[in-house]
Amino acid sequence: MSRFSLANFETIFAKDIDKKISDTYKLNFPEVPFINGGITELNYEEISNKFDIKPGEIVFVMGRPPCQ
Repeated sequence: MSRFSLANFETIFAKDIDKKISDTYKLNFPEVPFINGGITELNYEEISNKFDIKPGEIVFVMGRPPCQ
């Protein structure tokens, strides 16, 4: 469980460019969909359709520095 879920935030999906990160993330958070690819490929329209997100439902988008 992440600190954000403890604060009642829901993680809709996770995204990283590194394929190895995907395997580790899926192991630790199997309930969260994971998308491989760079952050510059993030497209609101695609994400909103894929996860049925309505305008106003996203409170914030969180990005973190690479762990490498």
